[in-house]
Amino acid sequence: MSREFDLSFREESVLLSRGGERLEAVLREMSGREREDYLNSLQSHVNFSRDGSASGVKSITGLTSLLLTSCMFWRVGDELVRVTDKELNAFPSRVLTELTELANELNGFTVVSMEAAIKN
Repeated sequence: MSREFDLSFREESVLLSRGGERLEAVLREMSGREREDYLNSLQSHVNFSRDGSASGVKSITGLTSLLLTSCMFWRVGDELVRVTDKELNAFPSRVLTELTELANELNGFTVVSMEAAIKN
């Protein structure tokens, strides 16, 4: 029996509000290329031991925005406009935490899958 896969991208709309203004954003599952680019970028944040295994994190600076700028967009009319680092850095920490969890879920990222991807 063959497995069937849906090739449409999963997405989740979120509303962000500040001072009475409500903005709609979309977190969208990454394409294969976006996923590869994201995972390659992660490697620059990781220390590796002599045997090639991940041995620690060099810096966590930019990790959250690296993920979210890969899959988060503002909905502007019928268009999606990628969220910027500058915009994300102005968000409260608790909001970034929830958006990061949602982005990880949409993209199928788990601790195990991320460790495996970084090793390769």
